[in-house]
Amino acid sequence: MEDHQVFNAYNHYVFQIGNENAFTKWQESNNAEYQKFVEWYTADENDLKIDKTNLYIAE
Repeated sequence: MEDHQVFNAYNHYVFQIGNENAFTKWQESNNAEYQKFVEWYTADENDLKIDKTNLYIAE
């Protein structure tokens, strides 16, 4: 995320549930930064692939 300069927007996205009004205000004021994060987050290269060779099992 830091390589793509989207870490700040990611933090706002993750913690938005803590203060939805503050997130909305931040998003409105930082729309370009947020859109850059959305484009990065939804890129095909960031898909989590789960199959027989790529899986996670918590023990």
